[in-house]
Amino acid sequence: QHVGVGDGSCIGTGQYVSPGIAQDAPMVVKNNQITNGNLHIGTGTNWCLEGNTITKGTFNIGLSYDYSTVPTNHMIKNNQATDGKAFVGFYILGSENTLDSNISNNNNDGFEFSGHSQNNLIINNVANDNTEYGFEFDAESLGHTLTGNTVTGNGISDFDGLPAVSSVSVGTLNIGGSDGVDCSNVGTWDGATRTCTLTTDIQIITDNSDGAPGITL
Repeated sequence: QHVGVGDGSCIGTGQYVSPGIAQDAPMVVKNNQITNGNLHIGTGTNWCLEGNTITKGTFNIGLSYDYSTVPTNHMIKNNQATDGKAFVGFYILGSENTLDSNISNNNNDGFEFSGHSQNNLIINNVANDNTEYGFEFDAESLGHTLTGNTVTGNGISDFDGLPAVSSVSVGTLNIGGSDGVDCSNVGTWDGATRTCTLTTDIQIITDNSDGAPGITL
């Protein structure tokens, strides 16, 4: 699809557009099953992509057919991409979209954000056991906010190229050893000096053993 302005809601099922209204109405792609194929959204704004499953393929939130526009402000939630060892589960070229509670496991990369992609909200997603990266950001992909994502067991690194102006939330950080362990989630590791140089802000909240509230640093 290459046209259309939704209202950000997820009303309806399947491919649904509210009848008789050209814009500011629900535009929904929901509950589809795709095997050995891709789902491509080339433009538009405020659509909802919810509950879709792709096996051996890619969710492509990409450029329009004539490369003139990128999709913005879409709600992309509760989708799943799995078992695409030759594919990126979610390839994002659009900006200011919300990616919420999506799963991308056992692909080449879990989520990849191109240099066109800016200021996306990336929350509660899962990217585990991908061949290369859980989350990969091109050098010019800036301004994202990551919170509550689960990213483990990816072949090269859980994160690659996380921009300095972004923020990331993870449960536990183990920084040390010869390879920095989790340093790549929040910074750059220098093996010679065993120094982790942060590329994003971190907030540390201690967890008291008696169940009392922790201390925020």
